[in-house]
Amino acid sequence: MKKLLIAILLLITGVHLGFGQCPSANAYISGTTNITSDCTVNGNLSVGGSGTLNVSAGVTLTITGTLTISGGTVNATGGTINADQITEQWAESTLFGGTYNVFGVFNTAGNVNIEGITANVGGNVTLSGEGSNHQYINSEFNIQGNLAFGGQDHYLDGSTFNVGLGYADATSQAMTLSGSADLNMINNAVMNVNGNVNAGNSAEININNSTLHIYGNLDNAGDGDVYVTNGGVFRVDGDYDNSGTGSTTVDDGNLTVGGDYNNTGGGNTSSTNNGEIQVDGEYNNTDGSSNTDSGGTINAGSCTGGCPPEVSESPALPVELISFNLAADESNISITWQTASEINNDYFNLYRSDDGLSFEIITTVDGHGTTNEVQNYSYTDYPAVAGTYYYKLQQVDYDGVNEFFDTKRIEIGKSTTELTVYPVPLAANQDFYVQYSETNETVDARIYDLSGNLQYQLSTERESNKIRFASSELGLSPGIYVVQIQLGQNITTQKIRLY
Repeated sequence: MKKLLIAILLLITGVHLGFGQCPSANAYISGTTNITSDCTVNGNLSVGGSGTLNVSAGVTLTITGTLTISGGTVNATGGTINADQITEQWAESTLFGGTYNVFGVFNTAGNVNIEGITANVGGNVTLSGEGSNHQYINSEFNIQGNLAFGGQDHYLDGSTFNVGLGYADATSQAMTLSGSADLNMINNAVMNVNGNVNAGNSAEININNSTLHIYGNLDNAGDGDVYVTNGGVFRVDGDYDNSGTGSTTVDDGNLTVGGDYNNTGGGNTSSTNNGEIQVDGEYNNTDGSSNTDSGGTINAGSCTGGCPPEVSESPALPVELISFNLAADESNISITWQTASEINNDYFNLYRSDDGLSFEIITTVDGHGTTNEVQNYSYTDYPAVAGTYYYKLQQVDYDGVNEFFDTKRIEIGKSTTELTVYPVPLAANQDFYVQYSETNETVDARIYDLSGNLQYQLSTERESNKIRFASSELGLSPGIYVVQIQLGQNITTQKIRLY
Protein backbone atom coordinates (compact mmCIF):
# COMPACT_ATOMS: atom_id res chain seq x y z
CA MET A 1 0.00 0.00 0.00
CA LYS A 2 2.86 2.39 0.85
CA LYS A 3 4.49 1.83 -2.56
CA LEU A 4 1.15 2.44 -4.27
CA LEU A 5 0.67 5.75 -2.44
CA ILE A 6 4.18 6.89 -3.44
CA ALA A 7 3.51 5.99 -7.07
CA ILE A 8 0.23 7.94 -7.04
CA LEU A 9 1.98 10.95 -5.46
CA LEU A 10 4.70 10.93 -8.12
CA LEU A 11 2.09 10.68 -10.87
CA ILE A 12 0.14 13.64 -9.49
CA THR A 13 3.17 15.90 -9.04
CA GLY A 14 4.78 14.88 -12.31
CA VAL A 15 8.10 14.23 -10.53
CA HIS A 16 10.41 11.51 -11.79
CA LEU A 17 13.25 10.57 -9.47
CA GLY A 18 15.38 9.65 -12.46
CA PHE A 19 16.91 6.22 -12.45
CA GLY A 20 17.87 6.45 -16.12
CA GLN A 21 14.34 5.73 -17.34
CA CYS A 22 13.33 7.02 -20.76
CA PRO A 23 10.13 9.08 -21.12
CA SER A 24 7.36 7.50 -23.13
CA ALA A 25 6.27 8.86 -26.50
CA ASN A 26 4.29 12.12 -26.28
CA ALA A 27 5.03 12.44 -22.56
CA TYR A 28 4.43 15.73 -20.73
CA ILE A 29 6.99 16.60 -18.05
CA SER A 30 5.59 18.86 -15.33
CA GLY A 31 7.94 17.79 -12.54
CA THR A 32 11.59 16.72 -12.74
CA THR A 33 12.89 14.03 -15.08
CA ASN A 34 16.54 12.96 -15.03
CA ILE A 35 17.97 11.15 -18.07
CA THR A 36 21.08 9.31 -16.89
CA SER A 37 21.62 6.91 -19.79
CA ASP A 38 21.17 7.08 -23.56
CA CYS A 39 17.57 6.74 -24.64
CA THR A 40 15.22 7.38 -27.55
CA VAL A 41 11.71 8.83 -27.38
CA ASN A 42 9.82 7.57 -30.41
CA GLY A 43 7.52 10.55 -30.72
CA ASN A 44 7.14 14.01 -29.20
CA LEU A 45 8.22 15.21 -25.76
CA SER A 46 6.93 18.26 -23.84
CA VAL A 47 8.34 20.13 -20.85
CA GLY A 48 5.88 22.60 -19.34
CA GLY A 49 4.87 24.63 -16.32
CA SER A 50 7.57 24.23 -13.70
CA GLY A 51 8.83 21.02 -15.31
CA THR A 52 12.55 20.28 -15.59
CA LEU A 53 14.31 17.90 -17.96
CA ASN A 54 17.90 17.06 -16.98
CA VAL A 55 20.20 15.17 -19.37
CA SER A 56 23.38 14.02 -17.66
CA ALA A 57 26.88 14.66 -19.02
CA GLY A 58 27.90 12.15 -21.67
CA VAL A 59 24.29 11.06 -22.21
CA THR A 60 22.32 11.38 -25.48
CA LEU A 61 18.55 11.84 -25.57
CA THR A 62 17.07 11.30 -29.05
CA ILE A 63 13.55 12.54 -29.80
CA THR A 64 12.18 11.41 -33.15
CA GLY A 65 9.47 14.08 -33.03
CA THR A 66 9.27 17.59 -31.57
CA LEU A 67 10.67 18.78 -28.24
CA THR A 68 8.21 21.40 -26.94
CA ILE A 69 9.14 23.67 -24.03
CA SER A 70 6.34 25.78 -22.57
CA GLY A 71 7.54 27.41 -19.39
CA GLY A 72 9.86 24.61 -18.32
CA THR A 73 13.62 24.16 -18.05
CA VAL A 74 15.90 21.89 -20.06
CA ASN A 75 19.41 21.34 -18.67
CA ALA A 76 21.69 19.19 -20.83
CA THR A 77 25.09 20.38 -19.59
CA GLY A 78 27.68 18.00 -21.00
CA GLY A 79 24.97 15.96 -22.70
CA THR A 80 23.32 15.85 -26.13
CA ILE A 81 19.72 16.18 -27.31
CA ASN A 82 18.80 15.13 -30.85
CA ALA A 83 15.35 16.22 -32.02
CA ASP A 84 13.43 16.56 -35.25
CA GLN A 85 12.27 20.03 -34.14
CA ILE A 86 12.43 22.26 -31.07
CA THR A 87 9.55 24.60 -30.25
CA GLU A 88 9.38 26.99 -27.30
CA GLN A 89 5.89 28.33 -26.66
CA TRP A 90 4.31 31.32 -24.96
CA ALA A 91 5.89 31.21 -21.52
CA GLU A 92 9.10 31.80 -19.56
CA SER A 93 11.43 28.99 -20.63
CA THR A 94 15.10 28.14 -20.14
CA LEU A 95 17.57 26.03 -22.13
CA PHE A 96 20.83 25.52 -20.29
CA GLY A 97 23.99 23.73 -21.40
CA GLY A 98 24.62 20.85 -23.76
CA THR A 99 24.50 20.20 -27.50
CA TYR A 100 21.23 20.31 -29.41
CA ASN A 101 21.19 18.71 -32.87
CA VAL A 102 17.95 19.79 -34.52
CA PHE A 103 17.21 18.24 -37.89
CA GLY A 104 14.37 20.63 -38.77
CA VAL A 105 13.37 24.01 -37.36
CA PHE A 106 14.13 25.70 -34.03
CA ASN A 107 11.39 28.15 -32.99
CA THR A 108 10.79 30.25 -29.88
CA ALA A 109 7.58 32.17 -29.22
CA GLY A 110 7.92 33.18 -25.57
CA ASN A 111 10.31 34.91 -23.21
CA VAL A 112 13.23 32.50 -23.54
CA ASN A 113 16.63 32.38 -21.84
CA ILE A 114 19.35 30.31 -23.48
CA GLU A 115 22.76 29.86 -21.87
CA GLY A 116 25.82 27.74 -22.59
CA ILE A 117 24.32 25.63 -25.38
CA THR A 118 25.51 24.60 -28.84
CA ALA A 119 22.65 24.34 -31.33
CA ASN A 120 23.24 22.74 -34.73
CA VAL A 121 20.09 23.40 -36.76
CA GLY A 122 19.42 21.80 -40.13
CA GLY A 123 16.50 24.10 -40.98
CA ASN A 124 15.41 27.66 -40.19
CA VAL A 125 15.44 29.41 -36.81
CA THR A 126 12.76 31.85 -35.60
CA LEU A 127 13.35 33.73 -32.34
CA SER A 128 10.28 35.78 -31.48
CA GLY A 129 7.33 36.12 -29.11
CA GLU A 130 6.24 38.23 -26.19
CA GLY A 131 8.55 39.50 -23.50
CA SER A 132 11.13 42.26 -23.56
CA ASN A 133 14.26 40.29 -22.78
CA HIS A 134 15.32 37.29 -24.86
CA GLN A 135 18.85 36.27 -23.81
CA TYR A 136 21.38 34.04 -25.58
CA ILE A 137 24.40 33.84 -23.28
CA ASN A 138 27.74 32.20 -24.17
CA SER A 139 26.03 29.96 -26.71
CA GLU A 140 26.70 28.90 -30.29
CA PHE A 141 24.14 28.53 -33.08
CA ASN A 142 25.12 26.89 -36.39
CA ILE A 143 22.14 27.40 -38.70
CA GLN A 144 21.87 25.83 -42.14
CA GLY A 145 18.82 27.90 -43.11
CA ASN A 146 17.73 31.45 -42.31
CA LEU A 147 17.29 33.30 -39.02
CA ALA A 148 14.31 35.52 -38.16
CA PHE A 149 14.13 37.82 -35.13
CA GLY A 150 10.71 39.04 -33.97
CA GLY A 151 9.21 40.41 -30.79
CA GLN A 152 11.29 42.86 -28.80
CA ASP A 153 14.84 42.83 -27.35
CA HIS A 154 17.25 40.02 -28.20
CA TYR A 155 20.63 39.96 -26.41
CA LEU A 156 23.54 38.00 -27.90
CA ASP A 157 25.78 38.05 -24.85
CA GLY A 158 29.16 36.52 -25.72
CA SER A 159 27.46 34.17 -28.17
CA THR A 160 28.35 33.12 -31.73
CA PHE A 161 25.75 32.78 -34.50
CA ASN A 162 26.65 31.33 -37.92
CA VAL A 163 23.69 31.77 -40.27
CA GLY A 164 22.93 30.46 -43.76
CA LEU A 165 25.59 27.74 -43.70
CA GLY A 166 23.59 25.67 -46.18
CA TYR A 167 23.42 28.38 -48.86
CA ALA A 168 25.68 28.01 -51.90
CA ASP A 169 26.43 31.74 -51.98
CA ALA A 170 25.55 35.01 -50.25
CA THR A 171 22.63 36.02 -52.49
CA SER A 172 19.77 34.48 -50.46
CA GLN A 173 17.75 36.22 -47.74
CA ALA A 174 19.51 34.82 -44.69
CA MET A 175 18.32 37.01 -41.79
CA THR A 176 15.30 39.20 -41.03
CA LEU A 177 14.42 41.54 -38.17
CA SER A 178 10.69 42.20 -38.17
CA GLY A 179 8.53 44.74 -36.39
CA SER A 180 10.25 46.31 -33.40
CA ALA A 181 12.79 43.52 -32.95
CA ASP A 182 16.08 44.77 -31.50
CA LEU A 183 19.32 42.82 -31.94
CA ASN A 184 21.82 43.66 -29.20
CA MET A 185 25.31 42.17 -29.51
CA ILE A 186 27.46 42.56 -26.39
CA ASN A 187 30.57 41.10 -24.72
CA ASN A 188 32.44 40.00 -27.86
CA ALA A 189 29.47 38.35 -29.53
CA VAL A 190 30.09 37.22 -33.12
CA MET A 191 27.61 36.78 -35.97
CA ASN A 192 28.39 35.63 -39.52
CA VAL A 193 25.51 35.80 -42.01
CA ASN A 194 25.99 34.07 -45.37
CA GLY A 195 23.40 36.07 -47.30
CA ASN A 196 21.31 39.25 -47.29
CA VAL A 197 19.81 40.89 -44.19
CA ASN A 198 16.58 42.89 -43.92
CA ALA A 199 16.48 45.11 -40.82
CA GLY A 200 12.79 45.91 -41.32
CA ASN A 201 10.78 48.90 -40.12
CA SER A 202 11.63 50.17 -36.63
CA ALA A 203 14.16 47.37 -36.06
CA GLU A 204 17.44 48.15 -34.33
CA ILE A 205 20.91 46.59 -34.51
CA ASN A 206 23.38 47.39 -31.72
CA ILE A 207 26.95 46.10 -32.13
CA ASN A 208 28.70 46.86 -28.84
CA ASN A 209 32.24 45.49 -28.53
CA SER A 210 31.15 42.71 -30.90
CA THR A 211 31.45 41.69 -34.56
CA LEU A 212 28.77 41.32 -37.24
CA HIS A 213 29.75 40.19 -40.75
CA ILE A 214 27.10 40.15 -43.49
CA TYR A 215 28.35 38.42 -46.63
CA GLY A 216 25.51 39.84 -48.75
CA ASN A 217 23.54 43.13 -48.70
CA LEU A 218 21.94 45.03 -45.80
CA ASP A 219 18.52 46.68 -46.17
CA ASN A 220 18.23 49.25 -43.37
CA ALA A 221 15.73 51.49 -45.16
CA GLY A 222 12.46 52.41 -43.51
CA ASP A 223 13.18 53.72 -40.01
CA GLY A 224 15.78 51.10 -39.07
CA ASP A 225 18.64 52.04 -36.73
CA VAL A 226 22.19 50.66 -36.61
CA TYR A 227 24.70 51.49 -33.86
CA VAL A 228 28.35 50.35 -33.88
CA THR A 229 29.94 51.29 -30.56
CA ASN A 230 32.70 50.55 -28.06
CA GLY A 231 35.13 48.97 -30.52
CA GLY A 232 32.41 47.12 -32.43
CA VAL A 233 33.14 45.90 -35.95
CA PHE A 234 30.51 45.73 -38.70
CA ARG A 235 31.30 44.52 -42.22
CA VAL A 236 28.86 44.32 -45.13
CA ASP A 237 30.43 42.72 -48.20
CA GLY A 238 27.63 43.85 -50.52
CA ASP A 239 25.55 47.04 -50.68
CA TYR A 240 24.23 48.97 -47.67
CA ASP A 241 20.82 50.67 -48.00
CA ASN A 242 20.38 53.38 -45.35
CA SER A 243 17.79 55.38 -47.29
CA GLY A 244 14.43 56.76 -46.20
CA THR A 245 14.57 57.44 -42.49
CA GLY A 246 17.27 54.85 -41.87
CA SER A 247 19.96 55.81 -39.37
CA THR A 248 23.51 54.51 -38.92
CA THR A 249 25.80 55.69 -36.13
CA VAL A 250 29.42 54.57 -35.70
CA ASP A 251 30.77 55.74 -32.34
CA ASP A 252 34.24 54.39 -31.49
CA GLY A 253 33.64 51.52 -33.90
CA ASN A 254 34.29 50.43 -37.49
CA LEU A 255 31.93 49.97 -40.44
CA THR A 256 33.22 48.64 -43.76
CA VAL A 257 31.00 48.33 -46.85
CA GLY A 258 32.35 46.39 -49.81
CA GLY A 259 29.71 47.70 -52.24
CA ASP A 260 27.72 50.94 -52.48
CA TYR A 261 26.19 52.96 -49.62
CA ASN A 262 22.74 54.50 -50.17
CA ASN A 263 22.07 57.41 -47.79
CA THR A 264 19.35 59.07 -49.90
CA GLY A 265 15.86 60.36 -49.11
CA GLY A 266 16.45 61.38 -45.51
CA GLY A 267 19.03 58.78 -44.52
CA ASN A 268 21.21 59.78 -41.57
CA THR A 269 24.83 58.64 -41.14
CA SER A 270 27.28 59.78 -38.48
CA SER A 271 30.79 58.81 -37.37
CA THR A 272 31.97 60.07 -33.96
CA ASN A 273 34.66 59.47 -31.32
CA ASN A 274 37.24 58.10 -33.77
CA GLY A 275 34.67 55.97 -35.51
CA GLU A 276 35.55 54.81 -39.02
CA ILE A 277 33.21 54.31 -41.98
CA GLN A 278 34.81 52.95 -45.15
CA VAL A 279 32.74 52.48 -48.31
CA ASP A 280 34.63 50.80 -51.13
CA GLY A 281 31.99 51.71 -53.72
CA GLU A 282 29.83 54.79 -54.22
CA TYR A 283 28.40 56.87 -51.37
CA ASN A 284 25.09 58.41 -52.50
CA ASN A 285 24.01 61.27 -50.24
CA THR A 286 21.09 62.73 -52.23
CA ASP A 287 18.78 64.42 -49.67
CA GLY A 288 20.65 62.61 -46.90
CA SER A 289 22.53 63.77 -43.80
CA SER A 290 26.15 62.84 -43.04
CA ASN A 291 28.04 63.99 -39.95
CA THR A 292 31.46 63.50 -38.38
CA ASP A 293 32.67 64.61 -34.95
CA SER A 294 35.53 64.01 -32.48
CA GLY A 295 37.85 62.30 -34.93
CA GLY A 296 35.20 60.27 -36.75
CA THR A 297 35.72 59.68 -40.48
CA ILE A 298 33.68 58.70 -43.55
CA ASN A 299 35.63 57.58 -46.62
CA ALA A 300 34.24 56.34 -49.93
CA GLY A 301 35.51 55.29 -53.33
CA SER A 302 33.29 58.00 -54.83
CA CYS A 303 30.54 60.31 -53.61
CA THR A 304 27.47 61.65 -55.41
CA GLY A 305 24.27 63.55 -54.68
CA GLY A 306 25.57 66.77 -53.16
CA CYS A 307 28.43 65.09 -51.38
CA PRO A 308 29.06 66.89 -48.05
CA PRO A 309 32.57 67.84 -46.88
CA GLU A 310 32.31 65.20 -44.14
CA VAL A 311 32.68 62.46 -46.77
CA SER A 312 36.20 62.04 -48.15
CA GLU A 313 36.65 60.36 -51.51
CA SER A 314 39.34 57.70 -51.36
CA PRO A 315 42.28 57.94 -53.74
CA ALA A 316 42.30 55.84 -56.89
CA LEU A 317 42.36 52.13 -56.17
CA PRO A 318 45.86 50.67 -56.41
CA VAL A 319 44.69 47.92 -58.79
CA GLU A 320 42.12 48.05 -61.59
CA LEU A 321 40.99 44.45 -61.99
CA ILE A 322 39.76 43.38 -65.44
CA SER A 323 38.81 39.78 -64.62
CA PHE A 324 39.03 37.05 -61.97
CA ASN A 325 38.09 33.60 -63.31
CA LEU A 326 37.97 29.96 -62.19
CA ALA A 327 38.02 26.82 -64.34
CA ALA A 328 37.98 23.19 -63.16
CA ASP A 329 38.83 19.81 -64.63
CA GLU A 330 38.78 16.41 -62.93
CA SER A 331 41.64 17.03 -60.49
CA ASN A 332 42.50 20.73 -60.31
CA ILE A 333 41.17 24.27 -60.42
CA SER A 334 42.80 26.94 -62.57
CA ILE A 335 42.57 30.49 -61.18
CA THR A 336 43.43 33.43 -63.44
CA TRP A 337 43.15 37.19 -63.06
CA GLN A 338 44.07 40.20 -65.14
CA THR A 339 44.76 43.83 -64.22
CA ALA A 340 44.50 46.95 -66.41
CA SER A 341 46.76 49.06 -64.18
CA GLU A 342 48.56 48.86 -60.84
CA ILE A 343 49.78 51.52 -58.39
CA ASN A 344 52.34 50.48 -55.74
CA ASN A 345 51.02 46.93 -55.91
CA ASP A 346 53.16 44.72 -53.66
CA TYR A 347 51.40 41.33 -53.88
CA PHE A 348 48.15 39.35 -54.10
CA ASN A 349 46.84 36.83 -51.55
CA LEU A 350 44.60 34.07 -52.91
CA TYR A 351 42.13 32.62 -50.39
CA ARG A 352 40.17 29.35 -50.51
CA SER A 353 37.18 28.09 -48.51
CA ASP A 354 35.06 24.93 -48.56
CA ASP A 355 32.00 26.58 -46.99
CA GLY A 356 32.12 30.20 -48.21
CA LEU A 357 32.63 31.50 -44.66
CA SER A 358 36.04 30.45 -43.33
CA PHE A 359 38.89 31.28 -45.74
CA GLU A 360 42.62 30.53 -45.65
CA ILE A 361 45.49 31.84 -47.79
CA ILE A 362 46.72 29.18 -50.25
CA THR A 363 49.29 31.26 -52.13
CA THR A 364 50.86 34.72 -52.40
CA VAL A 365 51.74 36.14 -55.83
CA ASP A 366 54.01 39.15 -56.36
CA GLY A 367 52.48 42.22 -58.02
CA HIS A 368 54.07 44.51 -60.63
CA GLY A 369 54.47 47.66 -58.53
CA THR A 370 53.27 50.57 -60.67
CA THR A 371 52.31 49.91 -64.28
CA ASN A 372 49.72 50.96 -66.85
CA GLU A 373 50.18 47.78 -68.89
CA VAL A 374 47.85 44.78 -68.74
CA GLN A 375 49.22 42.08 -66.42
CA ASN A 376 48.16 38.42 -66.30
CA TYR A 377 48.32 36.15 -63.25
CA SER A 378 47.52 32.48 -62.73
CA TYR A 379 47.61 29.73 -60.12
CA THR A 380 46.58 26.06 -60.19
CA ASP A 381 45.01 24.57 -57.07
CA TYR A 382 44.75 20.84 -56.33
CA PRO A 383 42.04 20.34 -53.67
CA ALA A 384 42.32 17.09 -51.72
CA VAL A 385 38.73 16.06 -52.38
CA ALA A 386 35.91 16.76 -54.82
CA GLY A 387 33.24 19.27 -53.89
CA THR A 388 32.37 22.97 -53.91
CA TYR A 389 35.08 25.57 -53.27
CA TYR A 390 35.15 29.34 -52.90
CA TYR A 391 38.04 31.66 -53.84
CA LYS A 392 38.66 35.33 -53.22
CA LEU A 393 41.52 37.64 -54.13
CA GLN A 394 43.17 40.24 -51.92
CA GLN A 395 45.51 42.96 -53.19
CA VAL A 396 48.09 44.52 -50.83
CA ASP A 397 50.16 47.59 -51.70
CA TYR A 398 53.56 48.62 -50.31
CA ASP A 399 52.20 50.52 -47.29
CA GLY A 400 49.85 47.69 -46.27
CA VAL A 401 46.62 49.15 -47.65
CA ASN A 402 44.58 46.31 -49.13
CA GLU A 403 41.30 45.49 -50.82
CA PHE A 404 39.29 42.32 -51.50
CA PHE A 405 37.62 41.47 -54.78
CA ASP A 406 34.44 39.44 -55.30
CA THR A 407 34.28 35.84 -54.07
CA LYS A 408 33.98 33.17 -56.78
CA ARG A 409 32.46 29.67 -56.44
CA ILE A 410 33.22 26.48 -58.40
CA GLU A 411 32.61 22.72 -58.22
CA ILE A 412 35.17 20.03 -58.96
CA GLY A 413 34.91 16.27 -59.46
CA LYS A 414 31.11 16.09 -59.40
CA SER A 415 29.58 12.73 -60.33
CA THR A 416 26.22 11.99 -61.93
CA THR A 417 25.43 9.72 -58.97
CA GLU A 418 23.81 11.69 -56.15
CA LEU A 419 24.41 10.89 -52.49
CA THR A 420 22.00 11.73 -49.69
CA VAL A 421 23.35 11.86 -46.15
CA TYR A 422 20.91 11.89 -43.23
CA PRO A 423 19.99 12.87 -40.61
CA VAL A 424 21.27 16.46 -40.84
CA PRO A 425 22.98 17.95 -38.89
CA LEU A 426 25.21 15.03 -37.85
CA ALA A 427 26.60 14.44 -34.39
CA ALA A 428 29.98 12.72 -33.97
CA ASN A 429 28.41 10.21 -31.56
CA GLN A 430 25.40 9.50 -33.80
CA ASP A 431 24.81 6.81 -36.45
CA PHE A 432 24.08 8.12 -39.93
CA TYR A 433 23.13 6.81 -43.38
CA VAL A 434 24.31 7.42 -46.94
CA GLN A 435 21.71 6.74 -49.62
CA TYR A 436 22.62 6.22 -53.29
CA SER A 437 21.24 4.70 -56.50
CA GLU A 438 20.06 1.08 -56.47
CA THR A 439 22.86 -1.34 -57.38
CA ASN A 440 23.81 -5.01 -57.28
CA GLU A 441 27.50 -4.24 -57.61
CA THR A 442 30.10 -4.24 -54.89
CA VAL A 443 29.93 -1.02 -52.92
CA ASP A 444 33.13 0.48 -51.55
CA ALA A 445 32.57 3.17 -48.90
CA ARG A 446 35.36 5.31 -47.47
CA ILE A 447 35.60 8.31 -45.17
CA TYR A 448 38.55 10.73 -45.43
CA ASP A 449 39.57 13.78 -43.44
CA LEU A 450 40.30 17.01 -45.32
CA SER A 451 44.00 16.15 -45.50
CA GLY A 452 43.13 13.05 -47.54
CA ASN A 453 43.83 10.56 -44.74
CA LEU A 454 41.62 7.45 -44.80
CA GLN A 455 39.56 7.25 -41.58
CA TYR A 456 37.21 4.34 -42.36
CA GLN A 457 36.61 1.81 -45.14
CA LEU A 458 33.83 -0.68 -45.83
CA SER A 459 33.55 -2.96 -48.88
CA THR A 460 30.50 -5.17 -49.24
CA GLU A 461 27.87 -6.58 -51.57
CA ARG A 462 24.75 -4.45 -51.22
CA GLU A 463 21.36 -4.92 -52.78
CA SER A 464 19.72 -2.04 -50.93
CA ASN A 465 20.47 1.60 -51.71
CA LYS A 466 21.88 2.79 -48.40
CA ILE A 467 24.73 2.17 -45.98
CA ARG A 468 24.58 2.68 -42.23
CA PHE A 469 27.67 4.10 -40.54
CA ALA A 470 27.80 3.22 -36.84
CA SER A 471 29.41 5.87 -34.64
CA SER A 472 30.87 3.14 -32.40
CA GLU A 473 32.85 1.81 -35.38
CA LEU A 474 33.88 5.17 -36.82
CA GLY A 475 35.29 6.84 -33.71
CA LEU A 476 35.39 10.22 -35.48
CA SER A 477 35.84 13.55 -33.71
CA PRO A 478 33.74 16.60 -34.64
CA GLY A 479 34.95 18.16 -37.90
CA ILE A 480 34.58 18.06 -41.68
CA TYR A 481 35.04 14.77 -43.55
CA VAL A 482 34.54 13.41 -47.06
CA VAL A 483 32.36 10.37 -47.76
CA GLN A 484 33.38 8.49 -50.93
CA ILE A 485 31.09 5.84 -52.43
CA GLN A 486 32.29 3.68 -55.34
CA LEU A 487 29.65 1.78 -57.32
CA GLY A 488 31.56 -0.28 -59.85
CA GLN A 489 33.67 2.26 -61.75
CA ASN A 490 31.61 5.26 -60.65
CA ILE A 491 33.05 7.21 -57.70
CA THR A 492 30.99 9.87 -55.89
CA THR A 493 32.08 12.05 -52.97
CA GLN A 494 30.30 14.37 -50.56
CA LYS A 495 31.48 16.47 -47.64
CA ILE A 496 29.85 16.06 -44.24
CA ARG A 497 30.24 18.03 -41.02
CA LEU A 498 30.11 16.23 -37.68
CA TYR A 499 29.24 18.38 -34.67
